[in-house]
Amino acid sequence: EGPGGLECDPSPTYRTRYKGGTDFTAGAYQLQGNNWFTKIPVLTYYSYYNEYLVRFDANTFRVFTYNSYYNAWFGRYGNLNAKLVKVNLYNSYWFYLYDTRGKKYTFDPNNSYKCTRIDGLGGNYITITYGGSTITIEQNTSTRRFTYTLASNRIDKIDVEEYVNSTWTLYRRIDFTYFENVSQAVEGTTGDLIGIEELKKL
Repeated sequence: EGPGGLECDPSPTYRTRYKGGTDFTAGAYQLQGNNWFTKIPVLTYYSYYNEYLVRFDANTFRVFTYNSYYNAWFGRYGNLNAKLVKVNLYNSYWFYLYDTRGKKYTFDPNNSYKCTRIDGLGGNYITITYGGSTITIEQNTSTRRFTYTLASNRIDKIDVEEYVNSTWTLYRRIDFTYFENVSQAVEGTTGDLIGIEELKKL
């Protein structure tokens, strides 16, 4: 865990396929492959119930139910003290999630409500920037940076850098292989993540 209770873990997480269950197929909103998830928070709205779901990884999510008295969405069960608020800024609605550990998550309407910032304790924060073929996660302390490189709606690799002697230095790289990348692959389907290789520079 980093400064201010913040952390960034590039390890992908997997949601087990259940018979008759929902599959999360690879695509523009499922960059890690079929039923694989990053640990970048994702906000989803369910209009029928007027509820929001925030997913933190494959198996960790929180549901927020609307409370008209406070004009906000609150968590359930052990997450009752967490809330999601909608704020009108510059003629756009921004969403802010305040969790039970003092963190604030920002979901930006200019980025399809993707999470663009996480504020922790003591003024520490993480920024998440979305480019045409990259996602960059950086700590405000200028100590560590994660760069996700995208290709054909897949995360191709993640570079992990540390700020040493006033320059960013690569010390770890994670490469991903998908079913469609392997010629004559036998088991699996398009979008399946089938290989993870970690390279370290000492």
